[in-house]
Amino acid sequence: MKKAERFERQTSVQVLRACLDLIEHMEHTADKVTHNELDLTLKVLTQAAKDVDDKSSVAPALIAAVKNAIGRLETLRTEIPVM
Repeated sequence: MKKAERFERQTSVQVLRACLDLIEHMEHTADKVTHNELDLTLKVLTQAAKDVDDKSSVAPALIAAVKNAIGRLETLRTEIPVM
C-alpha cells in the first residue's frame, strides 16, 4: 500500500484498500464465513491482482501483496467446515 501511495498509483491504492476491507470484514465474521464467501473473495482478489498490474516498476510488489493474501485465504479454505 505504501509503495503504491509513494509512486502515486491512486487506482492501485483504491483497489488494495478495497481488498483490505474485504479481508478485514472476513476477519470480523470469521466464525460465519462460508465457502461461497471465500470463493467470491478469492475471485475479487484474483481480479485485483490483474487490475494493479499496470506494467510499472511498482506493479510486481503490488501483485505480490495481493497474491500473498490469496495464499492465506486458500489456506483458510481447508479450515472452514463444509455446510
